[in-house]
Amino acid sequence: MVFLLQAYYLEFSPQAQAFIDNVNKTLITILIFWLLHQFIQPVAYLLGGLEKILTRELINWIFKALKILIIILGAAAVLDYGE
Repeated sequence: MVFLLQAYYLEFSPQAQAFIDNVNKTLITILIFWLLHQFIQPVAYLLGGLEKILTRELINWIFKALKILIIILGAAAVLDYGE
């Protein structure tokens, strides 16, 4: 967050500003996907009633797969800023 604020108040050359903007976008994207990743565990706890329908192992597998999917999507979003 400090990097974002510093880049907002300081002036840089156009090339440096473009680089800093990419870094800021990347950091914000990582933050968003990290929050989504961390949000999976409380959701898994709240959906504990699924054990009546599915086995515990299957529920664990689904939430692990969701975490991996979020990581892959986050990595793809961050790599998209490399253009």
